[in-house]
Parts: sequence; C-alpha cells; structure tokens
Amino acid sequence: MKKILFAVMAVLILVSYAPARENAQQPLKNPRAEIDRELCRLQKETMDLEARAWARRISNGEFTYGELNGNSLKWAGDPDCNRQLMQQVQKNLNTGNTAPLTEEEEARLEQTRKAKRAVLMPATRDKKLIDSLTADQCIALNGQYWSWRIGRVKDVTFKKLKQLSSGWPGSSDYNQAIIRKVQENIRKGQTEPLSTQQAYAYEACTEYDGSAYQEPKKK
Repeated sequence: MKKILFAVMAVLILVSYAPARENAQQPLKNPRAEIDRELCRLQKETMDLEARAWARRISNGEFTYGELNGNSLKWAGDPDCNRQLMQQVQKNLNTGNTAPLTEEEEARLEQTRKAKRAVLMPATRDKKLIDSLTADQCIALNGQYWSWRIGRVKDVTFKKLKQLSSGWPGSSDYNQAIIRKVQENIRKGQTEPLSTQQAYAYEACTEYDGSAYQEPKKK
C-alpha cells in the first residue's frame, strides 16, 4: 500500500516541478522537447506495467478513469506519450487486465520512476549532497515546497496532502513533522517558492531516507 500511495506522491512532484523551477528562476539545462523525448522513451519501457497498475487502482475504486485521464493532461512529458498510456489503461480495463504487479514488475516500474525523476530533478543523482542532508533540512524544504503548492499554486489541498502522507516512505514521525511544518507555514502565510539553491536541495531531499527519524522527545 505504501508503494502505491508513494506513486501518487511522485506524480504530484513530477506534474508540478517545472513550474517550481520557473518560479525559482532556474533555467532547465535541457530544452523542453529533449526532456519530453527522454521521459517518453523511459515511459515506453514499462508502459504496459504502469497501465496495468493504474487500471488495477481504478478497478479497486480508488478513482475513476475520467479522473485519472483529467489528471494526465497535467503530467510532465510528451502529451502524445501520456495519451498512449491512458489508451492502454482503458484497454486493460476493457479486457480485465488488472492483475497486481509481481515484486519483479514493481521493481522494474520503480526503476523507471527513479529514472524519470532524475531527468526532471538532477539533484536526485547528487549522492554527495544527498548523503550530507539532515532530517531538519528536508523537513523545512518539504514544508516550504508544499506550502507553496497549497497556498499559491493551489493544485493540491492540505487535506489531500495529509492523506497522502500516510503512504510516504519515511517514518511516521518524519512524515508528520513535514505535515506540521506545512501547516505552520500556511498559518503564518509563509508560502513563498523555493529559491534556486533550495529547489536543488529539495530535489535531493526526495531521495533522503527518513525511515530512521524519530521525533525529539520533549524535555
């Protein structure tokens, strides 16, 4: 279940990261067309698996095909490639091809997701930076990023983000610390976008392992 919910989280990040960079005034290193082509190439490698995973979630009643299709219009990448994916999802629903992915198939799909994140977020490959991160840094960056998404971009609500947080890969304490930081920022009206430097560090934080984080005990 956590892997499924984290997939939604990944989609939210991929959908919105180009606007985030634009607000941070950080030009993309590659032309948009080049990025779209690379994302499409990666997506086609496991499109059958991704389509089956989406079809299964629809058949399980998590959302409708119409809702997913509407969201797909905002996905990063080549629009034609995304339409091909949605056509495959519809075909799977029509034929009943909604079997759960095997562990090996899930691993392959996750590898593709990581590769796509690396195209959009180069810092996810910056091992030196990732290894230097602290929980407090990533909590603060996540708090600022999602406060901006909720308060200014308005493409996700705090309620929805809180629901998704139950499936994030970090520890419960780590995830709840992020949610509290988002709530605090919104309450204080602190919804400014990330700076160029912060945006890069935030990218790296998507690879930060918060599984061992524990909330400091109050004295």
